[in-house]
Amino acid sequence: MPKGGVGPYRKTPEMITKLETAAAVDASIDEMAFYAGISVQTYYNWIKDDPELKERLERLRLTPVLKAKNTVAKNADQIETAKWLLERKRREEYGRSQRDVDAAKEAKSSATYQYDEIASLPLPPSLMREFWQQDEKKLALGEENADETGT
Repeated sequence: MPKGGVGPYRKTPEMITKLETAAAVDASIDEMAFYAGISVQTYYNWIKDDPELKERLERLRLTPVLKAKNTVAKNADQIETAKWLLERKRREEYGRSQRDVDAAKEAKSSATYQYDEIASLPLPPSLMREFWQQDEKKLALGEENADETGT
């Protein structure tokens, strides 16, 4: 900083307000300095010389985290939020291992492949005719659930 506190790095109330605004959204130090129009080195010089500013900015950076935690707590009675919270807070008991995630992806991929493979096979005309006749008979008799009832 130039001697006497003059020049482009003089701490102004507007610059401090911009630092505080950026800190309140948990901006990185680079982002805070950029937003305030100062260099990162100037930021470090200022907080070294002003421990109260350093403490205030550190506390402001906690704001979004606390808001997010409050939102989760308020919505913990929602099943999806509760599951999400348990998976993260009680990982040993409720969390999904990477093996489980990989297995689920593999099963989904395999099922899609098998369905696509079967759906692309042409049915013989006699089988198509048989299915069509069964469906037509069910509709005529009003027996949409005939397969389930055994008739």
